Amino acid sequence: MEEIVCNRCSLLCDDVLAEIVNKEAKSLGFCRLGHTHLESATHSSGIEAISRENGKEKTLSLEEALENAAEILISAKHPLLYGWSNCTNETITEGLALTETLKAVFDSNASMGLCQSMSHEIHNMELETDLEEVLNRGEFILYWGSNPVESSHRHASRFTVFPRGKDVPQGVESRVIGVIDVRETETMKMANHRFIIPHGGDDQLISALIGDLTGKIDLKTPVVGIPATTLIGLSQALRKSDYTIIFYGTGLVNSGKAKENLTAIAELIQTLRGLGKKAYAMPMWHESNDMGIIKSLRKRVDVPTSLDFASGKPKGIGNENTLQKMTKGVFDVALIVGSDPLVCIPGSAAKGLASTKLIYIGSAGGITDHRSQISLRTNDDIISGVGTLTRVDMKEIPLKTWGESKQSPQNAFDIVTVLHQSIQKKLKS
Repeated sequence: MEEIVCNRCSLLCDDVLAEIVNKEAKSLGFCRLGHTHLESATHSSGIEAISRENGKEKTLSLEEALENAAEILISAKHPLLYGWSNCTNETITEGLALTETLKAVFDSNASMGLCQSMSHEIHNMELETDLEEVLNRGEFILYWGSNPVESSHRHASRFTVFPRGKDVPQGVESRVIGVIDVRETETMKMANHRFIIPHGGDDQLISALIGDLTGKIDLKTPVVGIPATTLIGLSQALRKSDYTIIFYGTGLVNSGKAKENLTAIAELIQTLRGLGKKAYAMPMWHESNDMGIIKSLRKRVDVPTSLDFASGKPKGIGNENTLQKMTKGVFDVALIVGSDPLVCIPGSAAKGLASTKLIYIGSAGGITDHRSQISLRTNDDIISGVGTLTRVDMKEIPLKTWGESKQSPQNAFDIVTVLHQSIQKKLKS
């Protein structure tokens, strides 16, 4: 077996082994989600180009498909380049350059919550840390609106709960685990402190905790349905911890009160620091390279968001977001790269996107792939082993080449690059 990097989720595990024997994937150290992803990637037939018209499929050469895709994108009046969440940093950078060439709109699944979160001042306050630091020092681990047991399987086993660290020599026995969510989750089963709160009650709960920690509130009555004595127990556990990390997820950000909740989390962290404690907050996002998108966008604009290059310079998309514009049918052509948005975006937007002329670049098999006029199916990056991705804590992780990489080196980056070069050549002629 050889060392590879798993790109199934934002943890980007680089301590796993794999081999392919007679097209059968064998692995060591992978979680169930990671191994299933590796199996799926193994069954890909490599680069394949398909066109669809009137319900009929036709296999094209790669050159034909790229030529057709280039012509469609050049002739588009309102093109959208969307996806990118499962692409390498290099592919995202090339995608932004292509968007600029086409004077198009660039957006991704990250805009559904993550961009809003990463635009908040909480990410300019030095409140973040890295996962290795949490492994070695994390004493109180608080999952707020996040459920890693079902979405990022090795989060607890590799970094936050079970492993032994420098300042937590007994691993889970040296740590305190808390989970706060609007419903019972699998992650709650390993928690010392479990709280189910009503939707939208996060900031009220945080305010009560801050009040108790600072002595400004004498908790005597329930807060968002939690008895005062129970809440005081959580407050005391936070006060005792020398190193607290809050992993906040979509449950906190997509509650309709993202700004208020993130402001409250930042205030809670600062309150703990005021008590002489180490305290941090980190987002919990699951797509393999959403953070790579954020990092690339920050190189272009101060606030990571959807970008419109219609004027020749990158600007925010305006009052209406991309999903609203999809719903209204504003875009006449959409290039989808490294994502399957017809599965994950809201129904009204998916309906609007499905009626758009679609070009797809990425792994085979998704709904978006099968609904596209042109599909350029590529090897998954876990197979090609080329490029870098950005882990959820903003640490860059280089992919590792292995036996399969030598047999199937081409990936989405190669296709996007050649497509961009073709479009540039046509625009100059």
